Amino acid sequence: MWSLFSRETIAESDILKGVTDYHSHILPGVDDGVMTTEEAFELLSVYEELGIRTIWLTPHVMEDYPNKTDILRERFKSFSICYNQYSQNPVTLCLASENMVDSLFMHRLGKEDLLPIIDSKHLLIETSCYIPPFNFARLLEQIIHKGYIPVFAHPERYHYLSAM
Repeated sequence: MWSLFSRETIAESDILKGVTDYHSHILPGVDDGVMTTEEAFELLSVYEELGIRTIWLTPHVMEDYPNKTDILRERFKSFSICYNQYSQNPVTLCLASENMVDSLFMHRLGKEDLLPIIDSKHLLIETSCYIPPFNFARLLEQIIHKGYIPVFAHPERYHYLSAM
């Protein structure tokens, strides 16, 4: 078992073998994450070495990055094909999104034009770190009413949650 006092690396310990990463910004060129295919391949090779077997690519969808679902699906498909041809030991790639709860999100929620974590209806959401969205409880109810389970990306950042 790996510990802080062990001399073996995390890769040598196999502690991450078989793990699924449900939140990453590895789909190149769509948000503030990885910019190039080459960078993405380098990062994915580290995941391969660590034994991580599944990675959810979760690009931002927000007013600053108004990524469209169909375009993200196309980019994901072409990137996945390239990656599977490139890698000797590819990890499984899946597509979802990290959704800022803003006016764009509310519009897309109304149209059910979202990328949840497939087969679970878990929807990765984020808000401002310091103040909740206006009518936050009502917004969460709307998300749940649509059949989604909200999952906070970076919950440690939401200072206002400790005051609720």
